[in-house]
Amino acid sequence: MNNSRKLYHYAVDTFVELLSQIRGRKIRYKCSDTDFANWDFFAFQYRSVNIGESYVREFIEFGLNYWYVVKQRDPRVSSCRFMNIFNKAMLARWDKLHPEFRTKIIRTELKQEYDIKIKKSSRISELVNQVRSGEGRFKAQYHNKKKGLAWCIANTSLYFHKSSLCATCENKSICKDELKRQYPKVYKMRGYES
Repeated sequence: MNNSRKLYHYAVDTFVELLSQIRGRKIRYKCSDTDFANWDFFAFQYRSVNIGESYVREFIEFGLNYWYVVKQRDPRVSSCRFMNIFNKAMLARWDKLHPEFRTKIIRTELKQEYDIKIKKSSRISELVNQVRSGEGRFKAQYHNKKKGLAWCIANTSLYFHKSSLCATCENKSICKDELKRQYPKVYKMRGYES
């Protein structure tokens, strides 16, 4: 259920962002009890499906496409609510269509009509590009000692310029080279290679 709550927050944020782009201005949105009840129904209906952020985003895009493009509503006049997207009728429409066809509908209708763009944040990128306290404790244990480099190689994601311990370490150049050799994708994600 914790994952459902996290996805709910993501769904509301995505809904508000997309609706703002469609309406051409920033909007504020306050969720109602009905919005939350509709989300619970959605999460319950798709409990056997592994739903994640991309699934929820596509569902919202599909719902907004139906609300504004198919029904030909004027976004300056007609306001869509969260409960209009996550309702039983929209779930039935979603289930009737093949996934590839749903994606094609969104790509050809909604995204061309309103030129919407959604920022996709990668969980991996987030993990790789932030200082984690657990790694900090490992790095501090043998900081600037003989065992330090071997300890970091075994227990951390290696050199990271945002870490104060890495910035002051005697082995930082060797560690950075080791990072490039062992984890080239992490090296690139941290921006060390252009």
